[in-house]
Amino acid sequence: MPDFLEKIASLNKAIGIRRDISQADIIVHLENASQPNKKLLNDFYADNPVFSRFIEILTEKQYLSPDKYEEKLESFYQKYPEYRKPAFQKQVFDSIRNSLPEGSLVKVKGGYAIMKTERRHGRSPNGTFPILSDLIKDVEDFAHTRGFITESEFLQVFDVMLNYLRSKMLYEVNRFVGQGELAIPVKVITDKPSQIAFAMNMFRATPEHEGETLEPWIILSAPGFKHPREERFIDGVFKFTDYKRRVILIGGSGYNGEIKKSMFSVANHIYPLKGHLSLHCSSVYNDKYKETTLIFGLSGTGKSTVSSGVEDVHVLSDDETAMNLDTGKTFNLENGNYYKTGGLLSEKKVLDTLENLSGEQTAIYENVVVSPSGHVVIACDPTGNGRVSVPISCLEGAISGGMYPLPKKIIILSRDVNAILDPMNILTKEQIVYYLKLGYTSKTPGTEAGVLKPIPTYSKWEGGPFYDLKDEFIMKMLFKFLDQQPVTGILLNSGEGGGPFGSVYNKRFPVRYTLEIARSFLVGSLMKHHYEHPEDFEDNRYLKTIRPRFIPDIPEEMTEYLCAENIWKKNGFETDYDRYAVELFTEFKEQAAESLANLPEEARGILNAGPV
Repeated sequence: MPDFLEKIASLNKAIGIRRDISQADIIVHLENASQPNKKLLNDFYADNPVFSRFIEILTEKQYLSPDKYEEKLESFYQKYPEYRKPAFQKQVFDSIRNSLPEGSLVKVKGGYAIMKTERRHGRSPNGTFPILSDLIKDVEDFAHTRGFITESEFLQVFDVMLNYLRSKMLYEVNRFVGQGELAIPVKVITDKPSQIAFAMNMFRATPEHEGETLEPWIILSAPGFKHPREERFIDGVFKFTDYKRRVILIGGSGYNGEIKKSMFSVANHIYPLKGHLSLHCSSVYNDKYKETTLIFGLSGTGKSTVSSGVEDVHVLSDDETAMNLDTGKTFNLENGNYYKTGGLLSEKKVLDTLENLSGEQTAIYENVVVSPSGHVVIACDPTGNGRVSVPISCLEGAISGGMYPLPKKIIILSRDVNAILDPMNILTKEQIVYYLKLGYTSKTPGTEAGVLKPIPTYSKWEGGPFYDLKDEFIMKMLFKFLDQQPVTGILLNSGEGGGPFGSVYNKRFPVRYTLEIARSFLVGSLMKHHYEHPEDFEDNRYLKTIRPRFIPDIPEEMTEYLCAENIWKKNGFETDYDRYAVELFTEFKEQAAESLANLPEEARGILNAGPV
């Protein structure tokens, strides 16, 4: 261990690291790095004036009323009909993104953008491995990492990576993940100023640390460095986590999300072994009732939409929430939010935040298109994973730090494109654990080549790739939390309703419907109505849950959708619902039986909480 730390320290002696750089200083470096790219982008648009005109129209979508925007776009299509074709639009977006070299920064309103991150526009699970050591061999499941890396291989790559970094200008910042006695110190070292700005946005600046001083975790990130064995690590992209030395090496990828999720995975490993919980979910706080609510859901189900879209609650965290089960407190692991840009057109609060950043508040965008006027084009998402990081303190009404009560409510979001799930079902304690372990949503047709019908997708604990521990440790802590106080949960379908996929009746619920149902639960009116008017609720014969037949707060036209089976029958699919439901819920049972087979005896009852 000392030799290892000395090697990292030698970098500072050899070339000098800009250490613990300030927010104001990093902006200067961002500005310098972006200067030469502005001219390249301007020259590209000057050479392609029609591209420029089209992109500026797309940019205006978030500023114009829908009718005015459609009118302007239609006028353009009349003149340039080839732009109607999605394939041609993709060529336009790709051309713009390719006008700058990979990893190039360009200044935009409110921050800086990397139009094309090096080699990856998302995480690289096939290159993610823990280092095998005595610390993890009995507690890791190694399932989603396809195995592990030996210590000798890790140290060989580390030495080669250090030699690569000796020729670079490096930046370093010290931050924390988590709060209070569970704060985890982390030191980020990289040759990219944009990654330092990202770490400043996403990790906490002050420890609020009450426990013993710990050696920091070290993240060494070098997007330009590729693993020497490209036949094993595609494009040379890798991420190695060494729990013994508290070091993470990231190479070959410029996607900033690798930095964020690497420390989230560390917290998910450390916290349960200490008797606490770290969860992949949003959280909100109702100041009137002094209540905390957790909001779970896989990517695309609407966690950010629900947490930031209900006016009666304050955002505690957008993506990573932790609980100290000894002190009974809930807190945000992070300092910032990391939004998918493709879903922001429906989130006015977030768009307003991004539009009005000033001073040292800096948004870092990735995998986006930048307009000639220097705006990020929210209306297009060429990779399907455009991203932006911003400090949570910038979001109106959000709570940037502090400890709050343990949650009394849980929302589990699922986008069911099949339209089989009801919009909302009330869950028991055992069902909460069942659906968190199941982690169900639908892969939507059109999001990937060859996906022509909804494909059920499952990810344990609503974020499987970030949970290295064996399930028994997470399960034990979940029951410890749920046994401490009464908790009410709902399964909220933010997807489609009306009829089978492919029929004219299969339509996605408007966002306002999902928000109104979530709001009725968050402010307590749903459960109050359940207590006072039980006749307005009924048993779901498939899910063994309770669903409402009427909710006072929601739009009247939504009421007929509250029972998925009934709306299918109304729309002419009387015999089809049973067939589709049995197919989906049988798959639920098979998934659960496989994933819950090796759990302790006391957890086996969770299997019975699923559908009949």
